[in-house]
Amino acid sequence: MGYRGRVRRDTTPPTTLTGRDQLLAATGDHPFARLTTAGQDVRPFRGHGAVAWIARRSRGSVIAAVGDPDDAARLVADLADRGELSEVRRVNVPRIDHATLTTRLPVTGHADDWDFRWTRIPPSTQPAQQRVRRLGDADFLEIEALLERAFPGTSTRPGDPDVRRWYGVRDDGRLVACGADRSRNGVGSISAIAVDRHARGQGLGAALTATMAQEILTDCEVVSLGVLTDNHRADRLYRRLGFTDVSSRTSASLAG
Repeated sequence: MGYRGRVRRDTTPPTTLTGRDQLLAATGDHPFARLTTAGQDVRPFRGHGAVAWIARRSRGSVIAAVGDPDDAARLVADLADRGELSEVRRVNVPRIDHATLTTRLPVTGHADDWDFRWTRIPPSTQPAQQRVRRLGDADFLEIEALLERAFPGTSTRPGDPDVRRWYGVRDDGRLVACGADRSRNGVGSISAIAVDRHARGQGLGAALTATMAQEILTDCEVVSLGVLTDNHRADRLYRRLGFTDVSSRTSASLAG
């Protein structure tokens, strides 16, 4: 996947690191690196003051990076020029201007700006938490229907092998809110928080997030979640619950 639409400021070739331990040492044990290197097939690199890694996922390989945004983009572009990204379909780098990203890499479609947020401190108890329950396989059809109504864009779905457990809230027997625990590598991960439109304004999103975070932090050092930058309401909620550590990210698809 060669791509030359950029100006190279440094010709030093990227260095290949040896295994996940070297990757985590190079990133300062960054929660984002820990969470996204769950599989054994992880190839890490260092260069231009940034660190990047390729991880194989069920929906295709992804390259992610941490460091200065411009340095990270240059490192990924160098790896593309070197032919390392032939099977990579997604790129995930520190927040960068979309025009700059597309001059460095063969990005296709729309790029997403989002924040990876985390905390090590359990949130305070929220008013509606007594309504939150763990869900099981028998609830999968209802979870799927709720996600289609309230959060169709989420890629986290019932049956996803990366989900440890689902949580939900019922109103007169009907599932009106749900969320997924995708924790791994000692890093908690909350995903697919969805609340039915008619049930919003009752604090159910806060109750789900707080309950899940409190339980996850019993066996994980840190709990994290992702939020799109234009979802201001959710972002305010997560910051209020203590998710104040942040890594601002840009993700996009790459041409094959």
